[in-house]
Amino acid sequence: MIFNSFDFLCFFALFLPLYFLLRGKQRIYLALFASYLFYGWWDWRFLGLLLTSTVIDYTLGSQMGKSTTPQGRRSLLL
Repeated sequence: MIFNSFDFLCFFALFLPLYFLLRGKQRIYLALFASYLFYGWWDWRFLGLLLTSTVIDYTLGSQMGKSTTPQGRRSLLL
């Protein structure tokens, strides 16, 4: 699916009203699901890579938030 296709127009027309109907973390989960659906529509074989990247980034970001020292955050960033 590319941005200037009819498929994307339909996808976005479904996504946008749902996004504004939801609140809080539900919006985040919808955006995450829609992102996976969008990229999976293009080529489903890359979903594993995207999921792996999501898990690693979330885990490291969470650990950085819990870290109390700048050195600890910097080491996680590297």
